[in-house]
Amino acid sequence: MTKKLFFLIFLTILFRHNSYAAPVLNDFAYGFNIITHGNSSIYKLLLPKEIYSKITRTDMGDIRIFNSTEEVVPHTIMLPEKNRYIKTKKIILLPFFPLPKNTDTSENSFNAEIKLDNHGAIISVHGKKKRKNAAVIPKAYIIDLTKIKQPLSELELWWDSNGQTFVANITAEYSYNLEQWFYEKKRVTIADLEYEGHKLQRRTILLSARKFKYLRLSWDKEKTPVTFTKIYGVVQPVKKIPKKIHSIFVPVNHKKDRGIYYYDTLSLFPEISVNLLLPVQNSVIQATLFSRANTKSSWKKRAKGLFYNLAENNASINNDPIHIYTSKDRFWQVKTETTNEIFDITKKPRLILDGYPHELFFMAQGNAPFTLAYGSGKISQMTQSMTKLIKSIKTDPKKTFPLAYITGRQLLLGGYYQMKKNINFKWKI
Repeated sequence: MTKKLFFLIFLTILFRHNSYAAPVLNDFAYGFNIITHGNSSIYKLLLPKEIYSKITRTDMGDIRIFNSTEEVVPHTIMLPEKNRYIKTKKIILLPFFPLPKNTDTSENSFNAEIKLDNHGAIISVHGKKKRKNAAVIPKAYIIDLTKIKQPLSELELWWDSNGQTFVANITAEYSYNLEQWFYEKKRVTIADLEYEGHKLQRRTILLSARKFKYLRLSWDKEKTPVTFTKIYGVVQPVKKIPKKIHSIFVPVNHKKDRGIYYYDTLSLFPEISVNLLLPVQNSVIQATLFSRANTKSSWKKRAKGLFYNLAENNASINNDPIHIYTSKDRFWQVKTETTNEIFDITKKPRLILDGYPHELFFMAQGNAPFTLAYGSGKISQMTQSMTKLIKSIKTDPKKTFPLAYITGRQLLLGGYYQMKKNINFKWKI
């Protein structure tokens, strides 16, 4: 009896010691080296894509930051603030002018008299007629950006098509003096179509978000297919936007007769937008997307929309992604509502998830270099959180956190075995 009692006390002390023991690097499967610059007390690190398929906890509790002496330093992980990167668009109505082209001139020759004010803003544009009764065709448009102070991230074109469908390619060029022009975008497709009862429009031109004085939009073909009625500019957000995490997944299972597809992302992906990539050209489907955290959870509706992959006049036309912010769910389901005549159900659509990475803030305790470690089935969430501190500091608009950076390849620490859950033993004495 005494031996059994001492043995129980020994086991209690042993497991209590282990439960409170600080984790070490080899308790985690993988890691990355971190580079820091300066002497800041707190750094911000954008989590790399590789981490999302290696963590084992939905609360991301199996992540730690170690200093050079392999001591754990305090940290917290936060999603980018809602609408920080996806903001309500600031749209500006832009002044534009049709640029005539004489029918007897060369393909790339634009003939016009452009009158400017003292600040370079366009007052008027008039065609130069080379001979009497020469037909004048609006071959291009000039957009005046001289009064726009911020760079534009995209153009939104509106037109009067008189009920006609069309697909056309536009080339966008920029200039600072109306004499020298440089390519900004070549052969961007715009469209106004009706397909299998659906209205499909493509009216956006993405720009490089640089400051221009003038933009010129011209058509590939001789005749302008539509007349622009309005052109809007979307202002680029002031804050620098990090690169999105982009992933494409194929179905792991499907119900052919019901048009249902299942996807396993094998990760806690920080998605903020979803899309479907249709492998069959000239196909349109109406689909509803669901997700769930695990196989025992109920499916939650995330998005519903029209998805298409069309080709017209050597131009590809695809739908835009649907913004959902975030769900952190691993499993996805797609239910299609389209008949086989429109969409070949045997061709499996790909699921596309896009998102901005989580932000990890850590206290620079001890000496650099620091190491990011992740992927452990035995580690619980940190009890020492910096969330309140970071939120408090963020209220000061003048305070910023210097960025820390991942460097080198993924490190093998304790290996894949560390990602497995601990086995619970039933002791009998």
